[in-house]
Amino acid sequence: MIMINLIRKYPWLLIIAAIMLLAPALLINLGLNPVFLASDEAIRALVSTEMILSGDYLIPTIQGELYMNKPPLYNWILAGAFLLFDSYDEWVIRLPNLVSFILFGIVIFFSFRKSTGNYRSALIALMFMTSGRLLFWDSFLGLIDILFSLIVFLNFMVIYHFFRKDKLLTLFLISYLLTAVAFMFKALPALLFQAITLLVLFTMNRQFRKLISWKHISGILLLAILLGSYYLIYYLLRPDDIDKMFYTIFEQSTRRTGLKFGLLKTIEHFFAFPFEVIYHFAPWTLMLPVLFRKNLMGAIRRDNTVLYMTLIFLFNIIIYWISPEVFPRYLFMFIPLLLYVFMYLYELNPHKYAIRIINLIWYLIIVASILIFLALPFTPYFDFVEHKILKALLIAFGLGLLLIIFYMIIPQRIAIVIISLLLIRIGYNWFILPNRAHETQTFKDQALKVADITKGSRLYVYKGSVYQHAISFYLSSRRGEIVRVKSDDFDPDAYYMVYQYLIDDREYINYLDFEIEWNRRALKLVKFTDWPETQ
Repeated sequence: MIMINLIRKYPWLLIIAAIMLLAPALLINLGLNPVFLASDEAIRALVSTEMILSGDYLIPTIQGELYMNKPPLYNWILAGAFLLFDSYDEWVIRLPNLVSFILFGIVIFFSFRKSTGNYRSALIALMFMTSGRLLFWDSFLGLIDILFSLIVFLNFMVIYHFFRKDKLLTLFLISYLLTAVAFMFKALPALLFQAITLLVLFTMNRQFRKLISWKHISGILLLAILLGSYYLIYYLLRPDDIDKMFYTIFEQSTRRTGLKFGLLKTIEHFFAFPFEVIYHFAPWTLMLPVLFRKNLMGAIRRDNTVLYMTLIFLFNIIIYWISPEVFPRYLFMFIPLLLYVFMYLYELNPHKYAIRIINLIWYLIIVASILIFLALPFTPYFDFVEHKILKALLIAFGLGLLLIIFYMIIPQRIAIVIISLLLIRIGYNWFILPNRAHETQTFKDQALKVADITKGSRLYVYKGSVYQHAISFYLSSRRGEIVRVKSDDFDPDAYYMVYQYLIDDREYINYLDFEIEWNRRALKLVKFTDWPETQ
């Protein structure tokens, strides 16, 4: 009862507890798993590694070949982390993303605190950080999307802040500076978000004419100078590749849209997309019932900030709503906007039927989690986890205590669910991450064995042999040189990684048989002993 009374009197204790749990939730086993094949972190790691090995930080490459899919800013950051810590370990790959994740929460807090108060803005920040997709996947991978989304979200807030203060020159200069930074992460989407956000804000306030002004032109010129400087240098260094590079940027930005997939696929995605968003960003998207109320738009219009969040969310997310191939990580910048609106409507209806449904769902999530953790120690799947009974009981006990508090302190239920999710993530770190590492470690070990066998000698990928970027990263970082593909001008003294069927008619010395995770195809590490006059 003492604890219950303390929480009722000092609800900030729950926020402090959540912040304290962030450290173990985000750091335990951060670098345990090998580079994930099922994500782009292998590409980010490989491109950054090759920058260091080649000494060329302006022209990104993969296996020594030009890489044009993304501008290089994130690779500069990751390469800086490699150099700073003098390490290519997995935790270093994931550190910039983790720092970005924490900064994102801080930016959300300071962006919302004036309009909704310190406590509620802290809740929204923590809700974002404990959304399912972020907490249980993207927050522990070395991906570009959290940092890119942070810059875009910050731009949303900067635009609104300076618009309200009627400081338009400052608005345009800072927002286009942020747009330039965002462009150097993921290119064209940054320009679309900037254009849509400005159009929506100035139109909803009947000030469209102010977009046609020298102040706006100043911002556009700043953007042009910043981006033009990089691409001018790029052109001077690689004049023959500049057209292909711009084509690749455009293709990368449109490849997931209806332009490629057609009308039927686009219609199917249009109806499935809202449910996918709810699934990936649960449990907070389960607050959807707060929208089912009379005069919803009237409630939203009563608060100009809520109206801005709503319109910016709807008009920007439409880009992905009509794009059939969209990953949840593309949507991170929109989730704080949605949570702000949900929190506003939740506070308006604390005793409505919809709120009771939401609270029941949260309650059942905690109950189900307790039962799962009680069952985990008796699952053979986790036999290799050390102290599994103790770990499972600690999480289950903590969740049980939170369940009691959830039942007794109704006004603080959101904070209690946040803490519950962080406890679940700690349990996830203890059980799920070691299991994944157990399944994939062999592929990393094989790559390192290849690197050790061939270190000091030349190593190539034989033409037509496809292997994953994670393997290339481990080989290049371990050997200290880029592993390239050889299609001609073969070196008789070099090692080659090759599929068996490609060399059935060749004579060679086989040094190692190994598999790659991508397609479980067997590769051989060989040196050829026959060298025809023409290859």
